[in-house]
Parts: sequence; C-alpha cells; structure tokens
Amino acid sequence: MRPDINVALRWRPFLLNPNMPKEGISHETYMTRRFGGPRRAQKAYNAVEDVGLSAEIDFSFDNISRTPSSIDSHRLVLYAEEQGMAQSAVEALFYNYFVNGKDIGDLAVLVSIAEKLGLDSADVETFLSSDEGLDAVHESSQQAHSQGINGVPAFIFNEKLVLSGGYPSGILARMIDTAHQDEMLGREMAATH
Repeated sequence: MRPDINVALRWRPFLLNPNMPKEGISHETYMTRRFGGPRRAQKAYNAVEDVGLSAEIDFSFDNISRTPSSIDSHRLVLYAEEQGMAQSAVEALFYNYFVNGKDIGDLAVLVSIAEKLGLDSADVETFLSSDEGLDAVHESSQQAHSQGINGVPAFIFNEKLVLSGGYPSGILARMIDTAHQDEMLGREMAATH
C-alpha cells in the first residue's frame, strides 16, 4: 500500500508466556488455563481459522499437542537474522507450528527447520545448545512490556510509535505514513541545525 516508502521489517523476540517451562506443556492444559476450557478455546480457534482461510492459511490447531517454550524459536530467528533470513525463519516456524503442529520448542525440530532453510544444522544446534542469545530474547521481551505491549501482533514504528493488536492494513498504512512524516521532519530539523 506504500510502495514509495522503504520499510525495513525486523522481527523482535516477545515472550507471550515468559514462565513457560523449557519443555512446554500439553496444549490442552495450556488452552484450559488460557481460555477456561475447550469450548471457549474452540471459539477463539474458529475465529482465527476463518481469518486464516481468507489469507489462504490452513490453520490446523487440532495438530498441536504441545504448547512450547518459544525462547529457542526466538533464538533461531535471531540466528537467521544474522544470515539475512529472519523472515523465512519466522514463516517456517509459524507454518510448522500452526499448520503441522510441530513442537517448535524442541531442539531437533528447530535444527530440522534451520536445515530446510539452508542454514548449517551443526552450527544451529551448537548455537541453540548454548546460552547465546538468551539475554537478547529476554531484554527484547522486557523492552516490549515497558512500551505497553502485552500481546501479539504488535508493531513498533521508528522505535517510537507502538500499535498492539490485530488491525486492518489501512491502519497499518496510516501508521507507516505517520512514522515516515516524523522521520522526514526529524531529518529536516537536523539539516537546519
């Protein structure tokens, strides 16, 4: 919608469930805790599935048996970002979890995803087996919370403007316009001083 504006997309770690155990929990237990029971969870899933179909995404929530800790998934995205592949990694993680029901907190699953992306599986396994990137994930998540973000999706424009929640594309385009105007005004002011 804004082809004349150069937008750089950057995925940032945000932990929806910062206290999730490393091994995750059963998806049924998680849904009961989050929604209060299977009927309420199914209602929420039906709404997401309907939106997904309009975007040609075939969500398969019935395939999900575990709700994982997402820390290592976020670390994989950070690793992939260094290779210029963050967007591909995010898409692969979403697809493997929401469509295939894979446990994206499991090291073997993450290494397999990385390998399919063309990343060196041994290097990824070494990285994910270390503590590298853990602080970055936690710091990013804490920063988001301090900016008032408590859910996803959330968008930060020019490190200043925050929009949290699902919004129509027109609203996102207006936020891009506002951020772009703010950036241009800042450049003009810097040039006159």
